[in-house]
Amino acid sequence: MWFTRSSVYVPVLLILLLVDIAGFFQITNQVIVSAPTLKGIIVVGFGVAFEVAPLYIGYAVCLRCYDLGAPIRNYILCFSASSTLLGIVANFFLRFFTLDTTAPNHSFTVALVMFLLPIITSLMNLVFGCLSFDPLLMELRRLAKKLYTLKSLNNQMVGLIAEYSADSDNKQLELYGAKVAYDDTIEELSLLQTQLKAYVQTCATSQSFMTDIGGRAI
Repeated sequence: MWFTRSSVYVPVLLILLLVDIAGFFQITNQVIVSAPTLKGIIVVGFGVAFEVAPLYIGYAVCLRCYDLGAPIRNYILCFSASSTLLGIVANFFLRFFTLDTTAPNHSFTVALVMFLLPIITSLMNLVFGCLSFDPLLMELRRLAKKLYTLKSLNNQMVGLIAEYSADSDNKQLELYGAKVAYDDTIEELSLLQTQLKAYVQTCATSQSFMTDIGGRAI
């Protein structure tokens, strides 16, 4: 599914995070004049409540649908939901109890929009958390990567076996050629030995013949 790809949901989650952070920076800058550290802590807290916690809520809901992770999914759901609810309550008080300072013109409308916007982004994060962090889908992806690795290893082993077989065939041919050369050499040596014996016998016969002729002449 296209919406479960990291190249799709990661940019969307980043855009939603930037939208919420911009709104929280706007309200904290108007409510808190100084103390930049406190502003940063408040913005991070809202980011966790409206962006991170809904992802875990969606993940816990998905676990519950598959009846998986029973010991821990309830804790994940409880803590994440509590974080988001606290964020909604804090955002409500921050928006509607500072109407005069944050938005003098059309203050209620602006406050209402800025209050509902993080809730909308949270619901979208919840959906992405349920669909993109599906445990079965994640397991399927893990097995697919493992299968790809095993196939690559299998192809390497097949190549090595083929190479070894080719080397074995070449070695067998080399051994066969050496054996043929050895047999030919032995045959040539045997023939040479036979010829040498014949030559020696011929020389011995010639010498005996010459000795007999010399004896008769004397």
